[in-house]
Parts: sequence; C-alpha cells; structure tokens
Amino acid sequence: MSHLQDLSLLDQAAGVADGSIDPSELLRATLERIEERNPALNAVVATFPEESERMLAQAPEGPLRGVPVGVKDMFQLPWRGPRDGTENEHLPPGESYVYRQLRDAGAVIGGVTHCHWNGGGSTGSASDYGPVGSAKNPEHCGGGSSGGSGSSVGASMFAGAVGTDGAREHRGADRRA
Repeated sequence: MSHLQDLSLLDQAAGVADGSIDPSELLRATLERIEERNPALNAVVATFPEESERMLAQAPEGPLRGVPVGVKDMFQLPWRGPRDGTENEHLPPGESYVYRQLRDAGAVIGGVTHCHWNGGGSTGSASDYGPVGSAKNPEHCGGGSSGGSGSSVGASMFAGAVGTDGAREHRGADRRA
C-alpha cells in the first residue's frame, strides 16, 4: 500500500469509512509529513496536535470523517484566531463557517496554512511568516494568497486544504456567520 499521505482525499475518506485506514494513524502520518516536508516550503504555519486529536475523537460520521485537512490562515478556529499572514490575530478564536462545515463533515483540522499578508496578493511572498515555496520547487513562488494551501496539498502534507479568492466582502461575511 502506498503511503497514506500519497492517497487522494477521496481515498483517505473511503479508507477511514471502510476501516482499512485507522484515522489516528492517518493524523499521525499527516503531522509527520508536515514535519518532514514543511521546513523547505513554509506552507503550514501552525499545527496543534492536541486540538487535532480532540477533533478526531469527537468527529461525527460524515463524508470526511477522520481526514486531516489544512485551513488557510483567514478563518477562526476555536483555539486560534486568524492572522491573515501577519503576527497578530485579526479576530479572536471562534467558530467560522468553514470550521463548522469541516467539523460537521467529520474532517480534522491538521494545521493552518500560509497566507499572503492580509489575504491578498499574487505571490505568497509578502507575509510575516516569510515566503511560501512551490511544492515542485521550493525556491519558486508558492503562488497567491492561498499558496500555503496549494503547496501543502502539492507536497502531500494534506490531501485537501481550504483556500480562498481573498475577496474581503466574501471573507468578512464568512467570519461573521
């Protein structure tokens, strides 16, 4: 069998659902892959194993039950406010619409992904976290404000990650929901 992190999101979800993949093992493999590959890319800016394990323990049955995903640094999580690529939280911790949708689908948030400063930009290089590299070539730009999400999936750290188009009107509406 291939490495769990090399499976697609659908294959990970199907494996958890049919019992061929232990979701605790999948989360462990995800965190190990992030530790292994992220230093060269800077795609994942924060992990929180205890919170991820808590989400896994409480995961309802759903289409993504037990599957770790990344979330762009623009959404409130109960344990971390969004920083939008800056050093400071722009909102306090909370439950954004994106968080609730992922939680209700049974997904496990495995980390927060890199975000271009204030969620806008086309390079992913202007961020208090430093630049994000491409999964194909870490010395090249990871691309756009969702470069961390794209790069983390491209490097098989996550099988899926949330990104946005960065439009403030849409994002602001999501945060207040």
